[in-house]
Amino acid sequence: MPAGRPQSLDLEAAMPVILRHFWHDGYAGATIDQVAAELGVTKPTVYRAFGEKEAVFAAALDTYHRAYIAPAEQHLEQAATLRDALTGFFAVFVDRIVDDDLPAGCFLGDSAMTGTFTTGPIAATIDRLQGRLG
Repeated sequence: MPAGRPQSLDLEAAMPVILRHFWHDGYAGATIDQVAAELGVTKPTVYRAFGEKEAVFAAALDTYHRAYIAPAEQHLEQAATLRDALTGFFAVFVDRIVDDDLPAGCFLGDSAMTGTFTTGPIAATIDRLQGRLG
């Protein structure tokens, strides 16, 4: 078997890398070339896994929601008391805020506030995820 970059992408391992790039650099600033290089794959490998850049970004938004928003939502939905719900909810965000390995800010909120995404898969993903928070 020839040496070289892998032809497939381990999505579970790739999503934290992809999320970090988009969270740090934003949609316009992050490139698939940068993502592919850090993942050790080719740009076509990333596109084969996701399709266009918008789909990669939408997957990053979903990953952010699962990792950082859903755990907070669970506290609100499952806690026995309001105190427990709010304590758990805010603990999730404090843990995220003080994690120096993560970019600052809210990836979902920052992405929505750009106003850039009014149609297409990114807009649909933002609307869906924000709708869960409402």
